[in-house]
Amino acid sequence: MRVNKPSPEQYAYAGLDIPETWDMMAQDILTGWSTGLPHAVIEYTRSLENQCLQAGIMQAVHNSLLASGHFGEVDIKVRACGYDHALVAGKPDDFIHVTIYLLSGRTPDIKKQLTVGVLETLQALDLRAASITVDARDMDRAIYSKTRYGT
Repeated sequence: MRVNKPSPEQYAYAGLDIPETWDMMAQDILTGWSTGLPHAVIEYTRSLENQCLQAGIMQAVHNSLLASGHFGEVDIKVRACGYDHALVAGKPDDFIHVTIYLLSGRTPDIKKQLTVGVLETLQALDLRAASITVDARDMDRAIYSKTRYGT
């Protein structure tokens, strides 16, 4: 089954005259279409892999995004990958970095709320890393494509 996002013309046809400055998620809620995002990508040095897995880092990031109130549970996707080699401040050291990919349209305040929430969640796990960082990136709604197979 393929679900297509409605065009601005379809929003207008439905009688929704929503200013573009509104949070795009509000449009999705008002029209019944799911955002299909966020995607959270956790990157870390491989030496932290057991610690990250034992701390439940993937579930913790998922829970933080869910607790933000901006996403439904079925919309949140989290994945993680380890790196064998990394430099922090010019020398080999451990790091954890989370990138939150969002469909474009959310305000800087919402993005900041999400990154701070995930960072605070990771700090509470007491992970040993020289650097823990979180960023939020926009994905262009007009370009992002999605399909889902099965039931």
